[in-house]
Amino acid sequence: MMSLTPVEHSNTSANYYQNRRENIAQFISKGNNRILDIGCGAGNFGSFLKQNNYASEVIGIEIDRTAADEALTKLDQVHCADLNRTRISELLIPPTNSFDFVVCADVLEHLIDPWQTLYDLSTHLTPTGKLVASIPNVRHWTVWLPLIMNGKWNYVDAGIMDRTHLRFFTKISIQELFTTAGLDIIELRPLIGGKWKLVDQFSLQLLRDFITVQWVIVGTHKATSI
Repeated sequence: MMSLTPVEHSNTSANYYQNRRENIAQFISKGNNRILDIGCGAGNFGSFLKQNNYASEVIGIEIDRTAADEALTKLDQVHCADLNRTRISELLIPPTNSFDFVVCADVLEHLIDPWQTLYDLSTHLTPTGKLVASIPNVRHWTVWLPLIMNGKWNYVDAGIMDRTHLRFFTKISIQELFTTAGLDIIELRPLIGGKWKLVDQFSLQLLRDFITVQWVIVGTHKATSI
């Protein structure tokens, strides 16, 4: 497993629930897939997956009722639930609810116990299924520089320091999150925006941890020895 080419990251502050997150689609292989989209918002990402032959069925879980109602017009099924109050097992019963891909785009940092939730989600993967997550990088320079220089740890309305984030992760702790859930990491890539890709290139990736806005990680079931 290694970090490969950076993925384009958008700084847009468009309506959170309308986000299509098409940059995550490259981690999903096209085919007759059954996909679980955690934090599906208004269903635009799931709709994109269906329209572009990534999935034959997309089921969403969304905390916001208005967004969930809109998602229901685009996806095959939507559960409106708060995963800080409801266990995955209460919404989905394996093995009839097993998925080729489970997507957690900007979700795990909002949870009280992302370790348990990730493990629960892993039980809903098919034997060859993959769990894809994008997670903000708290080691980004915009977080640690104000902390070191001015002692500031300020929450904002969106981004890495979103005031609704309950957990903060670095590249190392993101990997530990997945291995603790019993998943093998098969891909880990940085999301870097615009001009910072040039910085990454000319610094020979030495500054990568400090200019990566998010990490995208892909895990699958650990290989079993025979």
